[in-house]
Amino acid sequence: MAVPVLHQYVFLFLLLVQSLSQFAQTTRINLSSTLDTESSPWRSSNGDFAFGFRSLGDDQQHFLLAIWYDKVPNKTIVWFANGDNNLAPKGSKVMLTSSGSLTLNDPKGSVIWRAETIIYGKTFSVDGADYAEMLDTGNFVLASSGSESYEWESFNNPSDTILPTQVVSKGGKLTSRRRQRSYLKGRFQLRMLQEGNLVLNTIGLDSEFPYKAYYQRNATSGGQSLKFGELGSLYIVQSNGSLILSNLNQDYPIKDFYYRATLDYDGYFRQYVYPKNPSQSSDKSWKRIWFAPPDLCNDVTEELGGGSCGFNSFCVSKDGWPTCDCLPGFSKAENGCVQEKVHNCDLGGLKSEEVYDIFTLNYTY
Repeated sequence: MAVPVLHQYVFLFLLLVQSLSQFAQTTRINLSSTLDTESSPWRSSNGDFAFGFRSLGDDQQHFLLAIWYDKVPNKTIVWFANGDNNLAPKGSKVMLTSSGSLTLNDPKGSVIWRAETIIYGKTFSVDGADYAEMLDTGNFVLASSGSESYEWESFNNPSDTILPTQVVSKGGKLTSRRRQRSYLKGRFQLRMLQEGNLVLNTIGLDSEFPYKAYYQRNATSGGQSLKFGELGSLYIVQSNGSLILSNLNQDYPIKDFYYRATLDYDGYFRQYVYPKNPSQSSDKSWKRIWFAPPDLCNDVTEELGGGSCGFNSFCVSKDGWPTCDCLPGFSKAENGCVQEKVHNCDLGGLKSEEVYDIFTLNYTY
């Protein structure tokens, strides 16, 4: 009787191995695969991350091609396709083409975005991949069989966020969003300079000209990259060691918490954690555990550009959370504040003394 029982166990084991093998294969995306705005996303094998389309708020006509934390209730976005026109209309498709390139096409077939790489200052479309995969680290990759490197990866093309194991090399950058609910390019950048220093700076929205750094960490010897360690620390890799930005936090072990570091729309670079099992934690939202600079309102001092809050505005910061407001006689606009009564030289127009008043403002720093 032992032999038939043994055969049953062997049969069950083979079924288990086959099932696991099939599950592992499903995380690879084959050539000519497509996703549209109604499709289920491509998920990582551990289910933590997903790649696909996200609607924004109540707008069901425009979608963002993105990667997000799939097990977090609000599906926190950690990467999105950059561009001045990065919203895709309903019916758009992302395709891993038969030639191994990744493209986002509108319903008429026009390319909105494609995976690209920069070589010696020139931009090239990526092709030649054999498959794509959403990795457990949050990195979406285009890969070739037998190659140890990737043809393209989201980790090398970040938007405003980095994740554990991710590296920002020399020349790399993060760009903030325009506003909390806008995914247009914003006014702040994090850059890893060629000389090895890490800086935060404002930019001109139209020109993308980088203004004076309002935060800078200088590598003492040959800074190579900004790295988000696999255990949750942030540091600059140097030729003789590391320059620590954010130490390991024993209160938030990475086995129990999701991590991210984001250059937020207000210009602060913040590190956050979220419990993997919210029912066993008192924290049920993203918790900030580190930020830079110490006081953005005081640290943004460049003479050009719109300051920390934009033109004709002022900034008040408390514990790393800034509040922006307009000067009297101005109201909030896209890039700061605009004058409510505009002076002109037309006959019958407002006189100078009707346009302005003089106020004393306290504690605007």
